Amino acid sequence: MPGPDPRDAAGRDRGRGPPRLRRARLPRLVAHRRTARCGGPREHRRGESAPRHSSRSRRQLLSPEGSTRRGTRLRRAHRRRARRSGGAPGRRARERRVKIAILFDGASAFAESPDQEIIGTVDAVSLSLTTEGNTVVRIPVHPDARWIDRLRRARADFVFNLCESIDGVAALEPAVISVIELLGLPYSGSSSWTTALCLRKHVVNAALERSGLPIPKFAVVRRGTAIPSVGFPAICKPAAEDASIGVEQRSVVRTSRELTERVSSMLDRWDEVLVQKYVEGREVNVGIVGEAVLPIAEIDFGRMPKGMWRIVTYRSKWEDGSDEDVGSAPRCPARLPASIAAQLRKIAVTAWRIVGGSGYGRVDLRIDERGRPWILEVNANPDFAPTAGLARMAGVAGIDYGALVRQICELGLQRSREVSTTAERWALAVRLSGVAPETREPDLFPAGEA
Repeated sequence: MPGPDPRDAAGRDRGRGPPRLRRARLPRLVAHRRTARCGGPREHRRGESAPRHSSRSRRQLLSPEGSTRRGTRLRRAHRRRARRSGGAPGRRARERRVKIAILFDGASAFAESPDQEIIGTVDAVSLSLTTEGNTVVRIPVHPDARWIDRLRRARADFVFNLCESIDGVAALEPAVISVIELLGLPYSGSSSWTTALCLRKHVVNAALERSGLPIPKFAVVRRGTAIPSVGFPAICKPAAEDASIGVEQRSVVRTSRELTERVSSMLDRWDEVLVQKYVEGREVNVGIVGEAVLPIAEIDFGRMPKGMWRIVTYRSKWEDGSDEDVGSAPRCPARLPASIAAQLRKIAVTAWRIVGGSGYGRVDLRIDERGRPWILEVNANPDFAPTAGLARMAGVAGIDYGALVRQICELGLQRSREVSTTAERWALAVRLSGVAPETREPDLFPAGEA
């Protein structure tokens, strides 16, 4: 039985909702770096470099020489510490800076027509880490899997995962995280199973709906199956894609004939198609970092050409300057009544916990004409570019890009410290299976005394 409607709960309990990131609460995570002003985020656009800072930052990521990866932790590099502790002469020599491997879709980044967005994001994350004195190694991911051996040989303390696909194939995204998990390395973002779950739109929708969260009526269509009715207008999307691939103005249909034609054409490319009731209204994004919620953003469709559906299409995201790009401008913070904002935050955090999200993520919703929120998607690995939605929302909260990068690293390292080893989990599983742990019998005749 589904639980109580979270929309009602959010309306009743405004004061006890999920925590929000506010300037007054957030410590400055990067030394010598000023937070953005309340008026809005400081964005680094293409062609502009992020501000440089001294490599002697007091917020370096340090790990003790010879420690296990599981023991890696964030430390402040403070030159006065050695003096206070008696000035051990070799202490700083025994410490080493954290080595961070950045994974990204190399097949797309270095293709014949390179994806400059990927390269720009890798540059930005790398700069944020190296200016704090950390060591960074870039590892492009290709289908030949040679990157796995390179990652093993890198002996990295932490993996910053920016890989949203392999050669543009989003379905391979969870496999990259699985490799990191298999190698036992701490990493940024959500687990492989969470990412895989969120990529299958109809599966995650079913899980969220079962938990009582508001999901527009939906169905999945495969080759040879009938097309169920969800009501009109309806929107058709690939069931396992991201980045708005397969979404255009013709994705929204008004009649059964249009629906049949659209689904049939999509099944020529994709095995599964999601058909969902289209929700007319405002579209908002709720960003989550750790246990806190960023300021809510909204997609402003005010300049969308007349006669076009107010949706975020592939052209909206990837064709700069197009009519659909101009007509779907992000705005943060969204101008929302406090009660609606509280509902959105509570629903988003509940959805994030249900899918097992970790580190950072984004939940996209619509608010219908009656003011009711509806979940559109849970994104477990959103775009991490300095000018993308998550960084923009963080900027409004007073968190600059470098601070955001550092916080993501801290969250990943914290998770790795909380996870038990395989041996510990197995020992607990055996005990909970009713098997007594093995005890070594005492040796009554030690060697040489018989």
